[in-house]
Amino acid sequence: MSGAAGKVVKKLPEVIVSGIQPTGSLHIGNYLGFVKNFVKLQNANPDAQKYLMVVDLHSNSVVPIHKDFRKQCRKLVASLIACGIDPNDTRLFYQSQVPEHSELAWHLGSIVTINRLSKLPQFKEKSNDNLDGVSPNLLTYPVLQAADILLYKCTKIPVGEDQVMHVHLTYHIIETIKGLFKKQCFPTPELILSKSSRIKSLSDPTKKMSKSDPNQHATVFVEDTEAQVLKKVKKAVTDSTGANVTYDKVNRAGICNLLEILAEIEEKSVEQVTQECSDLNSLGLKLKLASEITKTFSPIQERLKEIEADQEFLDNILIRNADIARETAVKTLREFKNMIGYDQPISR
Repeated sequence: MSGAAGKVVKKLPEVIVSGIQPTGSLHIGNYLGFVKNFVKLQNANPDAQKYLMVVDLHSNSVVPIHKDFRKQCRKLVASLIACGIDPNDTRLFYQSQVPEHSELAWHLGSIVTINRLSKLPQFKEKSNDNLDGVSPNLLTYPVLQAADILLYKCTKIPVGEDQVMHVHLTYHIIETIKGLFKKQCFPTPELILSKSSRIKSLSDPTKKMSKSDPNQHATVFVEDTEAQVLKKVKKAVTDSTGANVTYDKVNRAGICNLLEILAEIEEKSVEQVTQECSDLNSLGLKLKLASEITKTFSPIQERLKEIEADQEFLDNILIRNADIARETAVKTLREFKNMIGYDQPISR
C-alpha cells in the first residue's frame, strides 16, 4: 500500500492477544464461551501472531496465592491444549514468566487516575465499597490488563462482556499516550466479544455458570464423566409444565439456557435448535443435551490424560513460548521507555 508521497506504508501484522484465569478445570461455559472461539480464531488466522497467557498475576488481585495454585495452572495449560490450542502456533505461557508485563503496568499506572479506576464496574462490585478489605492489586488489575494487551501491540482482543470496560480503559491509555507524546505507539485493538455470558448455571438460569458455585450440580466441567454429565443435566432447573420445548426467556428461562448450550455445541442458531427439539419435552431435551456434551468432551478428556502424563512436554511448551513472547515484550518495553525519556543503553 502506498502513501501520499509514494512511500510504501507497512501494514501492521495481525496480533491476537488474550488471557484466561488459572481456575484449574474448565467448565462448559469456559469452553463454549472462550476456548472454542479462540481455537477458531487461531485456525482462521494462520499468519497472525497469537498470544494466550494464563494470567496468574491477575489471580493475585483478590486472594493470595494458595497451595493448589501451581497445580491449577498446569491443569489449565493441559486442558487448553487438549481443547485445541496449538502451542506451536499460539504462544501459550504464564503471564508471570514475562516480567515486562509488570513493568509496563507500572509505567501505565502514571497515566490513569485512581478516580477512573475506582469507578470501573468490576472494582465496585468486588470491593463492595469496603476499601479496608481490598488490595491495591484489585484496583490496578485493569492497568495490568492494558499492559498485557499493549506489550504485544495487539490488533484483536477476544474478551467476555465483563471485561469490555477494561478494554475501553486500554483505549483511553492509548489515546492519552498519543496525546502526550504525539506518536501512535500502540495500535488500537479490535474488540472481539465472547459469548461466555450466555451460558448460565444449571441450578439458576438467571446467573452465570461458575466453578465456585456451591451447588455441585450447577456446573458441568470438561472432565465430568458421562454419568456425571447426565446427572447434572437431568437435575437442571426447567419447569414442570410437561409441555414440549419452546424458547420463552420470560416464562421458561431454564429451557432457554439448555437450548442455548445445545445451540453453541452444535454450532446452530437457537431458532434452529428450538425447531429441531420442538417435539421433545424437558426430559427429552436434557437427554439430548447430555449426550451431545459427552460426545464433545470425550476426545478432549482422552487427549488431556495423554498430556498430563507427560509433564516434561508441558514444561518445554511453557519455557519455549515464554522465551518467544519475552523477545517481543522486551523490544516493546524498550521502545516505550525510550519514548517517555528513560535512558536505555544497549550492550554492544
